[in-house]
Amino acid sequence: MMYRILIADDEQIVLDSIKFIIEKNFTDVVVAGTAISGREAIEKAETLKPDIIFMDIKMPGINGIEAIREIRSRLNNVIFVILTAYDQFDFAKEAVKLEVMEYLLKPVSREKTVGTVKKSIEIISSNREKWKRELELKERLEIVMPILENGFFYSMLFFDDHSRGLDSYRDILELDEEGGYIVTVKF
Repeated sequence: MMYRILIADDEQIVLDSIKFIIEKNFTDVVVAGTAISGREAIEKAETLKPDIIFMDIKMPGINGIEAIREIRSRLNNVIFVILTAYDQFDFAKEAVKLEVMEYLLKPVSREKTVGTVKKSIEIISSNREKWKRELELKERLEIVMPILENGFFYSMLFFDDHSRGLDSYRDILELDEEGGYIVTVKF
């Protein structure tokens, strides 16, 4: 499984160094693109659909926090890592609100970058596995529901003491009705 990263920073050396670290330490991660402004980050996130975005806070035009807010509204499952040279509480507080996974102060070390990407991959893999299990359960439910419905009707028509079984079916099939009538006509 490949993971896609977008790096947004207005300093070329930061873009190059993070890209170099990622390419040298991961075979299943690709730097899908880079951006030098908040606006470019938003546009590239829309087209590239990255799994992870490294985002600088102080960039020309739209700042990193606004860019994260905009991207988050369109791509809910993206993991954000903030890069900044500023250790300001307001930025950190806003980052928490936007569910940013990590807040890294520049200059960022190789070890910290690699650790952050590994942690992001674990979260993404876990989310993908959970989504896959949910799909499998939905698929199984679609197969089982008609069988349960047939069993429900069969138990209503052919069993004398069916109150216990009917309660179970009522719970499973989410039926609110307590009683009813069935009329059969034979010609």
